[in-house]
Amino acid sequence: MKVWLDWVPNHTATNHRWVTEHPEYYVKDANGNIIHPNNYGDVYQLDYTNNSLCDAMNNCLKYWIDQADIDGYRCDYISSPAIPASYWQLAIPMLKAHKSSLIVMAEGDLTDTNNKRLQNVEFDFDYAWQFQEGLLFNQFGSSGTNASALQGNLESFLSASQALSNDRMVYLTNHDQNYNDGGRSLKEMYGDNTCALTTLVFTLYGMPLLYNGQETGNDQILDYFNDTKIKWTVGDRKVNNTIRTLIALKHSQKALAHGNSNQRGNIRFLNTGNNSVIAYERTKDDNTVVVLLNFGTNQQNIRISDITSGEYVQWIDSKTIAAGPVSKQVKLNSSDPIVIGTKGYAVYVKN
Repeated sequence: MKVWLDWVPNHTATNHRWVTEHPEYYVKDANGNIIHPNNYGDVYQLDYTNNSLCDAMNNCLKYWIDQADIDGYRCDYISSPAIPASYWQLAIPMLKAHKSSLIVMAEGDLTDTNNKRLQNVEFDFDYAWQFQEGLLFNQFGSSGTNASALQGNLESFLSASQALSNDRMVYLTNHDQNYNDGGRSLKEMYGDNTCALTTLVFTLYGMPLLYNGQETGNDQILDYFNDTKIKWTVGDRKVNNTIRTLIALKHSQKALAHGNSNQRGNIRFLNTGNNSVIAYERTKDDNTVVVLLNFGTNQQNIRISDITSGEYVQWIDSKTIAAGPVSKQVKLNSSDPIVIGTKGYAVYVKN
């Protein structure tokens, strides 16, 4: 297990000791009052035009590496206009020189127009925010059935992602979607598409995020300001068994490895001839993984004209996964039909 800290570079609490010891570290209005960013009344805006503030922040970042040997930072609100790209251009190489294995992730979508200035400052990961919020939730959501339209959008997402120098974090929900933006559970957001979209997130591209308790299948909204407790007992065995099998696949199949250089060119969408079903293949060296996702409201019998024929192990079958993970040998080719259930999903690994 690796441990990353959530690092908040844009502001501090109003009761931080710097407020009295180093008031010069903060942005002030015309009357000399320290300002609150974005009307956040409990925090004060830091001033990155002050070189001493930059040095102090860098010393804090190095402190947690030295004292706790942390493995990475998740950098909050990197899209803040108050933090210049030049700060990250100096800070990230400094941190990597301090600990070469350190991972630095940007909480922001670097394909977004407002964040393009940060594309080459050496973040290791960004949040694929538009993938989740713009595509999976707003455009597809709980009622989506048109797999052909979804595939077109996924191809655009891949094209934009592969143009970045960094890898990406992909997910169905996080603390903002689950609580801050009005409170939305996964079932409210994705309905019966939840498991198929979870499979998509784990197998298409990038590093998947699981939000607190998601793997149990308990469909909670977590008010973390009041320390809502996560229900760690399994609430939905289909969700739980799907996710734990996807994790095993992610760790064992090099075709599913994240890292942008590993992913470029190893994703191929397959021709299902069916507007309800997406199929794609990922290959790395001698390892091939095939994924089928049925977003339709009926069972589908499909033939994949351009599938790589051969013997496969089926790791996930949505019809049986609730009872537990079971692998089975199957033959896949272009002539024999594959039956996939309503809102069903399947993952195969070629022998």
